[in-house]
Amino acid sequence: MKISGRKGNGYIAHNNREFTCRNVDPTRSKNNIYIKKESLEKAYDIIFGESFKEYNGSIRKDRRFDGSYLQKLRNSKNTHKQKESYEWIAQIGDKDDMGYGTGNEELARQILTQYTKEFIDRNSQLYVYNAVIHMDEATPHVHIDYIPWARFKKGQKIRQSLDKAYEQMGYGKSESRKHNNTIEWQRTEREILRETARGYGLEIEEEQKNNKIHLSVDEYKETMEYIETLEEEIVELKEEIVELHDLKNQSINELAHTLQKMPQLITSITRAMNISIKQQQRTQQRHISR
Repeated sequence: MKISGRKGNGYIAHNNREFTCRNVDPTRSKNNIYIKKESLEKAYDIIFGESFKEYNGSIRKDRRFDGSYLQKLRNSKNTHKQKESYEWIAQIGDKDDMGYGTGNEELARQILTQYTKEFIDRNSQLYVYNAVIHMDEATPHVHIDYIPWARFKKGQKIRQSLDKAYEQMGYGKSESRKHNNTIEWQRTEREILRETARGYGLEIEEEQKNNKIHLSVDEYKETMEYIETLEEEIVELKEEIVELHDLKNQSINELAHTLQKMPQLITSITRAMNISIKQQQRTQQRHISR
């Protein structure tokens, strides 16, 4: 049996079932486990509120920002703007050995619950604000959404930084794209997930050096259905933008926040399409080799 641990797109509306994809069984959504459910705004205030207030009050009045730290990040004109949050998705097995109807769904839930709670305690500088175990899809899995934070000597004492958060948690400094603390952290988390599952008596395969994405027919269908759902969401967002433009009383910030959702959706669609194309190419190559 294999485990899966990878970064996700962090689409909270999907995670918290504010809308339902075609690969979701809505009759089982009541079985989803919400380990943490907090708004991004509240989480940012908890993490950065005090340090931002202190820093903002220490600089010249004409340089002070009238708003929150999250609003400041959103208003930044930096071309390399930081992501507001990150996501980690973990899963034990697949639909054939741990999926709905196999009788192992409850075991998967127990393993993922333990793993998620320990993830929160273990990663001291990754503030988890949303964590939900999905029991209403083909195979139970967990979406863990977090905000990295780090300590700095100059400027604002506590700021958002993924690289620095990993470094200060003991994963070293990043040297290159192939040798960095993000890869080391991901490798460590997958190994912890593997050992957690073994603690429940499961035989889990070791991680392969050249780990490639392989999709089953059902997973391919689910990917395509997810693409369709995201495309529908883009249409809805475009309609929302038009409505906001027509309403004179709506603020520019509200319109800007809506627009910020667009790149995330487009990235999700592009990634899913690339996975699907690669899977089709592998399938064709297998047929040719036969």
